[in-house]
Amino acid sequence: MEALRVKVSLVVAILALSLVHDMHLGPRLAASQEGRRDGPPSAGTVRARRNLIWMARVNVLLVVALLAVTVSMTRGNPF
Repeated sequence: MEALRVKVSLVVAILALSLVHDMHLGPRLAASQEGRRDGPPSAGTVRARRNLIWMARVNVLLVVALLAVTVSMTRGNPF
């Protein structure tokens, strides 16, 4: 039963990160870059892009953890 709680928690975390990434931060970054085509990006744009990249990496790690929990639920704990 504990593995199921972990799995559901991972799914909720993945969905929450994806929603924040896709519905809030991503469009905001795109809107800030829309009118700006010349010159280097601002410090805020670079920071926002870096945060989005890290958020996507964390999401990938959570998906890998979700797969590991799913495998352990079906095949038993390998440890």
